[in-house]
Amino acid sequence: MLRRFATRSIRSVREALEQPDKVIVDVRTVEEVARGGGCVGAINIPLDQIPKRLSELGTDKSRPLIFYCAKGIRSADAVSFARSNGFTNVFNGVSGFELKKFLD
Repeated sequence: MLRRFATRSIRSVREALEQPDKVIVDVRTVEEVARGGGCVGAINIPLDQIPKRLSELGTDKSRPLIFYCAKGIRSADAVSFARSNGFTNVFNGVSGFELKKFLD
């Protein structure tokens, strides 16, 4: 099972979102995204598919990765998995609703 990490501060997430090479990942299911939309520019990789689709996050393990879901629980798991695979600049954006406030 994927371990959960604490959410980084809102300030850190904002700073990561300002980076031009950031990757925003929506870890909700395809069905959830279809019902509730997503953040502009985000890629959808459902949490259970992250281990198989890790290459889609890129080879630069220092580029900012911001994961989000509906409430922050699955995105915390995704953060943990990415860190355990060598990604060093990883953030839990918690919910898409919260992230959208920073992206507008």
